[in-house]
Amino acid sequence: RPGPWAWLAIPFGLLVASGVEYVAHRFPMHKRMKTLDRFFRRHTLLHHRYFDHTHLEMSSRRDGYFVLSNLHIASLTALSLLGAYFAMRGLIGVHFATVATITMAAYSMAAESLHVAYHLPEHRQQQWPLKSAPFQFMRELHRDHHNPKAMTRYNFAIGLPIWDLVCGTYRPPPVEDEGEPAHEAMAAASHTGMR
Repeated sequence: RPGPWAWLAIPFGLLVASGVEYVAHRFPMHKRMKTLDRFFRRHTLLHHRYFDHTHLEMSSRRDGYFVLSNLHIASLTALSLLGAYFAMRGLIGVHFATVATITMAAYSMAAESLHVAYHLPEHRQQQWPLKSAPFQFMRELHRDHHNPKAMTRYNFAIGLPIWDLVCGTYRPPPVEDEGEPAHEAMAAASHTGMR
């Protein structure tokens, strides 16, 4: 049976899992790296082009392809968890390793679920628990991250914004969207040009 100290693996697991999420999202998913180009293309060139801060919601089930993590990310996550388990088991012990790995796996699944929920249609956002203030706050942080002007600089967290706060990349959601949607900006420009 795990001793009381083993439960310290829960905050440890949350810190590590949210840290891995932060590093993976901020760097290979948003900065082109030769060996990890697949992640950049899938995330920045596909996901962020399909959804921006003016259009965050999926309109059909097919849009799930542009939201859900692909098999490469899922496989890499599973292998990383397995490696972390055996490393912690050898260094710290089986109980700590088990609790920490379960915590990290739960965080990864929760973050994936939250990401899908952030992109659900607006009418789904009116149902509990999605209409709760904490969820809507995190959703607005994610919306801000989808602003092309912000996506490489702010709000990389999907679950807990711990590392955004620590690393100085946290930005509160703007009261109003920065800029206009592209089609509205073009219409306004052409209308002004006609005067």
